[in-house]
Amino acid sequence: MNFSPKVSIVIPVYNGSNYLREAIDSALGQTYKNIEVLVVNDGSKDNGKTEAIAKSHGNKICYFHKENGGVASALNLGIEKMTGKYFSWLSHDDVYYPHKIEQQIAFLSEKRGKNIAVFCDAETIDEDSQIVRKSHINPRYLQNKYITILSTSINGCTLLLPKECFERAGLFNETLKTTQDNEMWLRIAKAGYDFLYVPEYLIKSRRHPEQESITLRDFQNYERDNFYSWAIKYIENEISNIYKELAFILIKKLSFRPFITLLKFKFSKIFLQLSKRFLSILPDPAREYVRKIRRIFFNSSCYWERRYAKGGNSGTGSYGALAQYKAEIINSFIKTKNIQSVIDFGCGDGNQLAYYNIPKYIGLDVSKAAIEHCKHKFKRDNSRQFYLYDNKFSNKNNSLKNAKLTLSIDVLYHLVEDDILIKYINDLFFYSNQYVIIYSTNFNRAYASPHQYDRKFTPIIEKNIKDFNLIETIINPYKGKETMSDFFIYKKIE
Repeated sequence: MNFSPKVSIVIPVYNGSNYLREAIDSALGQTYKNIEVLVVNDGSKDNGKTEAIAKSHGNKICYFHKENGGVASALNLGIEKMTGKYFSWLSHDDVYYPHKIEQQIAFLSEKRGKNIAVFCDAETIDEDSQIVRKSHINPRYLQNKYITILSTSINGCTLLLPKECFERAGLFNETLKTTQDNEMWLRIAKAGYDFLYVPEYLIKSRRHPEQESITLRDFQNYERDNFYSWAIKYIENEISNIYKELAFILIKKLSFRPFITLLKFKFSKIFLQLSKRFLSILPDPAREYVRKIRRIFFNSSCYWERRYAKGGNSGTGSYGALAQYKAEIINSFIKTKNIQSVIDFGCGDGNQLAYYNIPKYIGLDVSKAAIEHCKHKFKRDNSRQFYLYDNKFSNKNNSLKNAKLTLSIDVLYHLVEDDILIKYINDLFFYSNQYVIIYSTNFNRAYASPHQYDRKFTPIIEKNIKDFNLIETIINPYKGKETMSDFFIYKKIE
């Protein structure tokens, strides 16, 4: 039997006059002829440029215009209007190879099975349509359809989907802006559809500064985290075998290398969120093994540099009531002890500093972005200086060794690497002439988030620092969900 179902190619577009013509031409140029091309203008605001390009193709395409509502809403309108049995999404800035549809239909014909979605590889092109990257999907991501989807291996424009899958799984979620594709594929998978891979480059996926994956990057991170949290609950029963596989590797400790490979695998995004689940079912030795592995692969300096470089801040503890409380304790101590100079080992974004009354202040931080931000923020205040606390920073830097007080505020539990923690503590006490104030948790606890690892640090200081004594502990009245830290004040032995 000749298998030649009609395929509807849906092209959602918003302000896409720069690349739309190339996309439409690639759809119309398919060697598989039983197609229709639907262009959905999602309320473009470019003085009619996008509409003019679309309409210039005349009756070769079906053109629709709607108020702006996002990619998901445009795709949903295309699905509503399509008359084909199969759906193929083409972004306005991407390009199909001429045999894209034909090869996927041929693949489906060979499989002769129902409930199949087909996807393939995608080359990456730049603004000038030049190929900048060619890479096949990692076979490790193809263990089963859920790993494939959750590893974000599927480029939505490589897919060929039966229209009936939307009747069973529903349409795209229009409340989502950056994860609407993977959320949709997950629902389709749970509705009983398999995702089969054709190892061929059948589309060219464009990377350029205007695309939403770049312009909405910060929001994308937020939405992605929510997606993974939802996804684990949504398919919990279906991926129980994956839990067992990961737990088996951890418990048996077959070798170090397989676990390294596992963590490099993108499915580790889920692993990090499931750490608490794993830790709760593993014996104590395996729990500590998980924590050690996470710390080995986590770099606290890189984490904070990325965070500040993307516009992130120091966290809720440096703002509002907690920031005010910390400042009251520190300002009172500075006034009582007549302290004129302070070195702060972890100035962050500088918001906490704004609450301090310190005559002469030196702020250190591992993030270059944070240091530059603070220098700009306090550029008119000559009493504030900021330096990068990196690998080149040494306790031989005696030019800074003149502070009566050094501070460590909300830092210790973010130093997840043991060697970094020890070096930091040594520097913290070395650069103080008389007092050290630490604001931190003081108990042992590991978290699903790799950037926090509580340690009972007071015994560590007792072991490594011999010329200071703990003279006072101030219990935090704000202890609760947002903080479990207290103040610990050390004085140099005279």
